[in-house]
Amino acid sequence: TFGGGIMIYDKQADSNKRVTILKGENAPWLTNLCVYDIEEDVHGNSWIATRGGICLYTKEKKGYNFSSYFTENKEILECPYVVIKEDSKGTIWAGTTTNGVIRVVGNSLHPEKINFKKYSLDNGSLNAINVQCLFEDSKKRLWAGTSGGGLNLYDPKSDTFISVNDLFNFPTDIIFNIQEDGNGNLWIGTNVGLVKLHVPNDMNRTSYRLYTTSDGLQDNVFNRAAAFKTKTGEMYFGGHRGYNRFYPDKM
Repeated sequence: TFGGGIMIYDKQADSNKRVTILKGENAPWLTNLCVYDIEEDVHGNSWIATRGGICLYTKEKKGYNFSSYFTENKEILECPYVVIKEDSKGTIWAGTTTNGVIRVVGNSLHPEKINFKKYSLDNGSLNAINVQCLFEDSKKRLWAGTSGGGLNLYDPKSDTFISVNDLFNFPTDIIFNIQEDGNGNLWIGTNVGLVKLHVPNDMNRTSYRLYTTSDGLQDNVFNRAAAFKTKTGEMYFGGHRGYNRFYPDKM
């Protein structure tokens, strides 16, 4: 919730015990009551992105607080984490609004051994500090959408995020969310409209189509964490004046 901690709903419990609220005394490990994102990892443990740091809540109901830590011999103090995702290799990635992307080194089975690595403007591994979304596509490519640096693609060989805005001639440097359709196209909510991006293996042949209010969008500005794809492939993108839903094949 946005200030009320975490609510857990257990549909198997008695009707008067189905909702548990984690905050305050029963969750002293929760760094901040403003929670932006939750990701369950392959081990069944939950990673939590809050306004004040990263938290880990295990399936044994033990909580851990990572509101401050050291990376590159520098201390990262409390900062807003707005997105947290696990990739296909089991690596946890988090996006912040002030320190770029944070990668968790280690796993939730051994919280005491966890370390962190930062990708940001100050160490040249990302071209922005404000990360709005993270997305791994069907080709196992990890994308970071930023505010001010546009679209970035993670390069495992150099262990850095590479800006592709200029290469793709992308229409904006502000990206709020990313989804993928059944044909491998990326649909990207931005501040200038909705972009359909086709990225083949040869990235020099990348192409895109920009949809705006003239195409029927409720607004050209979309919202972070307001995109979803259903099991049938229908997509939802939320913006400042409502939301749009569509089947990509019919666009």
